[in-house]
Amino acid sequence: FSTVQNLRNFWEFHEVLVGIITFILVWSCIRRPTRYPPGPRGVPILGVLPFLSKYPEREFLVWSKRYGSLLSVSIAWQRWIVLNDYDITMEVLVKNRMIFNMRPAIRFYQEALDPLGIVFSPGGAIWKAHRTFGTRAIRARLLDFYILLFHSIGQERMEKLIMTEIDYFIAELEKHNKKSFDIQDTLTHSIANVMCRFTLGERFDYKDVRFKKLVGCIIHVGKVTKDWKTMFLTLLSPLAHIWPFTRHVNEFKNAMKTFNDQIRIMVEEQQSSFNGIEVRNMIDAYLLKSQSFVSCNEKYTVEVSVQDIVGFFSDLFIAGTETLSSQLRWGFLIMMLNPECQENVRNEIHAVIGGNGRARLSDRYRMPYTCAVIQEIFRFRTLGALSLPRTNVVDVEIEGCKIPKGSKVILNTWAIHNDERNWENPQKFIPERHLDKDNFINSKKVLPFSVGARSCLGEQLARAEIFFFFVATLQQFELKFDPNAQVPSLDDASNGVIFSPNPYTMIVERINEDRSNNNNNSKVI
Repeated sequence: FSTVQNLRNFWEFHEVLVGIITFILVWSCIRRPTRYPPGPRGVPILGVLPFLSKYPEREFLVWSKRYGSLLSVSIAWQRWIVLNDYDITMEVLVKNRMIFNMRPAIRFYQEALDPLGIVFSPGGAIWKAHRTFGTRAIRARLLDFYILLFHSIGQERMEKLIMTEIDYFIAELEKHNKKSFDIQDTLTHSIANVMCRFTLGERFDYKDVRFKKLVGCIIHVGKVTKDWKTMFLTLLSPLAHIWPFTRHVNEFKNAMKTFNDQIRIMVEEQQSSFNGIEVRNMIDAYLLKSQSFVSCNEKYTVEVSVQDIVGFFSDLFIAGTETLSSQLRWGFLIMMLNPECQENVRNEIHAVIGGNGRARLSDRYRMPYTCAVIQEIFRFRTLGALSLPRTNVVDVEIEGCKIPKGSKVILNTWAIHNDERNWENPQKFIPERHLDKDNFINSKKVLPFSVGARSCLGEQLARAEIFFFFVATLQQFELKFDPNAQVPSLDDASNGVIFSPNPYTMIVERINEDRSNNNNNSKVI
């Protein structure tokens, strides 16, 4: 009898213990800190996870209309703060940029990336050095860098550098004239070559074995980052060690290792041939400064290793190639779905520079409709629907809400680009919304490169590339759907770290000279 009683007491004790633990877990999930931003509570343990679709940014926007633009959500056991409109984004990420300039530790990226690079680095002295020097190098404000982007001579060199590669790109498109093909491979090779010109000072033949391997790595990394599991593991990184997500982590890790090995070879080759005096390219500029990087406040120096440099240029190549390729493929798809708009853009281009002339950055001021179309592409198909997370270094109060130190904050760029208070019928592609009579409106509420301390440091170069590639392609070719393939849908996309169109086939048809001459006399819209 005593044995039975002891067993009964044992199980009763454990029932109580399990009940207490369950209560603590549930309470910790539903309890909010004092004056914490409001939001849906979801269900115990899982939070709002059961209510999220493939496009969580859309649910966040819906919830923000009820709870406010500064929204908090619990995704399983992790709390997130989501910024859902322009004003709150400026308040948090611009006005308080130095408070929200860190990345939270995300186990998924820490496991998969070595080195972390500038994009995924938590912050600190090395990140600040990369950020400061990298921005200066890309914008070429360093006296020892080889091109001055904001100097008139330097701008001409930059334009020539990009347009030289575009000549090769157009030649590749001519090989596919009136034939069905997927433009992604050609586009990625061309944009990667622009990056090679900026970083190495040289370009590669598209059939070069090493270059093909480099581009293949970029495309492979792009496929992994566009997978929904990448964004899911960003929001719930502890699952990185749980099957089946371990397979995705290993795939990302192997893809990045292969790519970083290629970048490391490039850096080491430059290092072995660099005389320490003559700066030939951007990598040389980094190597020259690597032993004495000046910090952001220029009060101390920090040593940056070759491994750190590899991480920086790895980020630069991926961000400067895969994202631009995806954005342009969105643009070309939208032009095929809107042939009248495509024709209007072409008419304007031909009226300004003719059927065979080269565009200049200064021509943007004479192409308001084309600029409006590009800006609407940025808005209509937001590449970075949800930003990578940021965290705050101290407690901060925003609009009466307390955001504790170390909070995970993400920007819902898609919500800003689809805010009905700013955009009438946001789900429709309407370039004219960016025009005032015949003048282009450069909207501050279109944020393709994010804002704040973690915004894209290569924004100016990226904008120039997109303009030149878009203009040159529509100037020379009419873009059509493959009649033997299903018409792609704008919703047929991968929604990972970037929102990218799935592969599609198209036909490019060379514009004949007579037609371009006739367009020269057409009215500019």
